[in-house]
Amino acid sequence: MAAFKLSQGDAQETQQREEAIQKATKGASEVPLQVAKRSVELYERLGQLDAIIAASMKSDLHVARLMAEAGARGAIANVEINLDGLTDAAYVAEMRAKIAALQMRLGNAPRATTA
Repeated sequence: MAAFKLSQGDAQETQQREEAIQKATKGASEVPLQVAKRSVELYERLGQLDAIIAASMKSDLHVARLMAEAGARGAIANVEINLDGLTDAAYVAEMRAKIAALQMRLGNAPRATTA
């Protein structure tokens, strides 16, 4: 991120740099959150097909749902990593609530995202 390259010469420059980093990190959290939302929506829509899909396509549908779930969980992991560097507690709490809601829509509790 360009914000990390900003000068840290005096106190004002250091504060401007930190504010720029915080702003950029928030932006970097929003994009994967949108990916997670769309992936969860796809996961849910694919689930609706289960009752009407031909038996010969059940495994394809299962794989598609697994891929949508993986996309959502990967995007959520990216959001979580970005949140760790933010100092705005209200923003972090709001984002964590959104993440928890998405995880519940996936049908289970949060899974570990650390390697």
